[in-house]
Amino acid sequence: FSEGFAGVKKGGKWGYIDKTGKLFVQPLYDDAYPFSEGLARVKQGNKQGYIDKTGAIVIPVQFTNASEFKEGLARVKIGDYRTGKWGFIDKTGKVIIDYKFDDCWDFSEGLANIRLGDEATGKWGYIDKTGSMVITPKFDKSYFFRDGMALIRVGDFKSGKFGYIDKTGVMVVSPLFYGAFHFSEGVASVKLTKDDKWGFIDKTGKFIIPGQFEVANDFAGGLSYVQI
Repeated sequence: FSEGFAGVKKGGKWGYIDKTGKLFVQPLYDDAYPFSEGLARVKQGNKQGYIDKTGAIVIPVQFTNASEFKEGLARVKIGDYRTGKWGFIDKTGKVIIDYKFDDCWDFSEGLANIRLGDEATGKWGYIDKTGSMVITPKFDKSYFFRDGMALIRVGDFKSGKFGYIDKTGVMVVSPLFYGAFHFSEGVASVKLTKDDKWGFIDKTGKFIIPGQFEVANDFAGGLSYVQI
C-alpha cells in the first residue's frame, strides 16, 4: 500500500484497491506502480503515463520510461528506450526541464543527478529544479543527496572508489572506499577494501565505528541493523 492504495493484478491486467479491498481502479493496465504525491504511474503497451486517485488519466500514456513524482517533479523519457533522452515534468504533464539528459535520477533535497554522454564514458553532475547545472558533470557515477551529502564514484565499476560531495560539489570525503552507502543521521557505512569489514564514518570521513560487520545498513531512529 502507498498513500492508501495498492496495485493488484487480475485477469492479466493491473488496477488498484483501497484498504477495504474495494477495486477502485479497474484492471486496465499492463503494469501499475505505487502512488506518490497523489499520482500513480501506469503502463499500457510500451508507454507510460499517470493517473490520479479517482483513476482518471491526468498525464497521457506517452513516455518510453518514467518515474514516480518526487519533490513535485517526475523524470520521463521520450524516444527510443536505449537512445532516447530524459527530462522532467510537473503534475500537469508540463515539461519543466527539457529532454536533454542521457540518464538521470529523481530530485532529492532540491537537486537531481544527471548524466551527459553514454554509459561507458559519460559523466554525472547535478541540476536544480530550473534545470540549471549546479555541479558540472565530472563524476564516473553519482547518487542522490541525503543528509546534505551525495555518494559519488571516481573510476570504473570494477576498480573505482567511493567518496562524498556536498551541495557545492566539493569533495568533502575523499574517494577512498571500496564500498559505501548514503549518509543517514550523520553517518554512513563504508568499507576500505573488498576484504575489509563494514564500519561507519562521520561527515569528515573519520571512522566512528570501526570496521567489524559483514553487513551494515543505514541508521533510522538511532539504530542500524548489522550482521556479524
